[in-house]
Amino acid sequence: MDKYNIDIIGKNNLDLLRKELRVPSDFKCVVMVAARMIWSKGVNEFLSSATLLSRKYHDWCFIMLTPREDTPDSVPQEFIDQHISSNIIVIDKFRDDSINFLAIADVVVLPSYYREGVPRTLLEAMSLSKPIITTSERGCKEVVVDGVNGYKIQSKSTDELAIKIELLINSRKDRVEFGKESRNIVGKYYRSSIIIDRVISELYDL
Repeated sequence: MDKYNIDIIGKNNLDLLRKELRVPSDFKCVVMVAARMIWSKGVNEFLSSATLLSRKYHDWCFIMLTPREDTPDSVPQEFIDQHISSNIIVIDKFRDDSINFLAIADVVVLPSYYREGVPRTLLEAMSLSKPIITTSERGCKEVVVDGVNGYKIQSKSTDELAIKIELLINSRKDRVEFGKESRNIVGKYYRSSIIIDRVISELYDL
């Protein structure tokens, strides 16, 4: 939580990232940060929702940070190309500054139906005081209190994802309040020291 603290993220780094991505300073951002560009991370659902919403909300940008890999579940480049537009941005290479992508986000999304543990991406976003939208799949559902720090959706539901994103687009109040609750939840249940103590005591009985 010390590292993923929105109050200590350098504004210059965020300005440089926006400049690199050609995102105007007055645009809001919905960001999907997934580990890999595979279908089961919800790539189709995110890009399809972003395509619908980008036509209506011209001052919002939709960013997907999903490094490409060669597996049977990989998303073809042709599919990605069909969805890229002036305010839908896809980064398909590994970046070591994912914290900055999370920091410029107003909403963080992970529509995964992959067999997750607890996605670290979501915990990092929550620690940065971001509202999150994720699925009711195991691992993802544990970190969201629906309507408190974000929303849960059913897997593979483009329509539901678009509806929940739009709710947060239209409510700055909810974005702020959900973000505060996100950081509170991480501090209460997922802080590193808490997890380490639980592993030692519950797993190793020490």
